Amino acid sequence: MSDQQIPQDSPADVPVAPPTLAGEIVRVRPPAAWPTVLGVLSLVFSVGGVFIGASTALQPLIMSFASSIAGDQPAFAVARKWMYVSMATGIVGGLIAIVLLVGAILLLRRNPTSIRVLSVWAVLKIIFALGSGVIATFMQLEQAQAIAGTPTGGAPMPISANAMTAISIFGILLSLLWAMAFPFVLLIWFRRQPVRAEIDRWRRNHVGIARP
Repeated sequence: MSDQQIPQDSPADVPVAPPTLAGEIVRVRPPAAWPTVLGVLSLVFSVGGVFIGASTALQPLIMSFASSIAGDQPAFAVARKWMYVSMATGIVGGLIAIVLLVGAILLLRRNPTSIRVLSVWAVLKIIFALGSGVIATFMQLEQAQAIAGTPTGGAPMPISANAMTAISIFGILLSLLWAMAFPFVLLIWFRRQPVRAEIDRWRRNHVGIARP
């Protein structure tokens, strides 16, 4: 029997890759940008709050230095009267800022605990802003009355006591709006449905990582 040669396919007929079947296309969600934005803002505000709280601990030294330069002015006398109240207010504000700092770090890490920490901070900050605003109002009113009663040696007062009071109250209202704006933004933002869905994904990932 003669040997038969087995025909071989030409290189062009040999498949270069195994056949593939069409399947479901998996879309990869890009990471949300809002945790980074809110986390950086929270970090900046918290550092500022801690700095202000720490500076109030030096209030007696600052008042003594200012009095030695400008003399015993009525405004300084009122400030000395409210000095320890101002110090306590600043220290409490600094402690609240530390809570914001912790929440900011957790949010940048996309830890679901950050939402609870930042929500607690927002409520504390709103209450603190209202309380400190009331204290600042009484202190500013007393300073305005003290300055209005200061003898000017016959020279007219550059501004009336009523105008000073109005300007002080207007400034305090602006400070309150600024202090409570970011807490309200966080509380409203965390209640949005897409945000809550993103936080649920963090929880699932966090539980998956925590499991051995």
